[in-house]
Amino acid sequence: MIWIAGAIALSLWAVALLHLFWALGGLWPAQSAQELACMVVGVEREGAMPGRAVTLIVAVLIALAGLWPLLYLGVVGPALTSGLRESGLIEFGMWLLVLVFGLRGAVTYLPGPWQAGGVEPFRTLNRRYYSPLIGLIGVGYLILLLG
Repeated sequence: MIWIAGAIALSLWAVALLHLFWALGGLWPAQSAQELACMVVGVEREGAMPGRAVTLIVAVLIALAGLWPLLYLGVVGPALTSGLRESGLIEFGMWLLVLVFGLRGAVTYLPGPWQAGGVEPFRTLNRRYYSPLIGLIGVGYLILLLG
């Protein structure tokens, strides 16, 4: 189980670092802010990228989501999290992450108004890479919970 938690952590920390890079003004893998918005937000209008503060908050939340399975397994912070564990907050957080990542991973493939949204290349990147990765992470959280 530790390898699943480690894979989730490393994957999400890499994504968090990418968000931090964008928050600090980085554009990779794009050449302009507008191109980046097309790739990662799915809109083409100028100024569509979320602001620095929002992107930093997202980076921190993604990093915490990566830390959570390690907390759940007691790999890190067992002394610091004993009260949280006894209160059920660690397990509740895991179920919440299953729900968030599972829904975000699945919504791309479900019929609904979101199917029309998003411009290229976001639409293709989302169907091929973003949603499968997010859904797989959600399954990883679920395996940890049920294992």
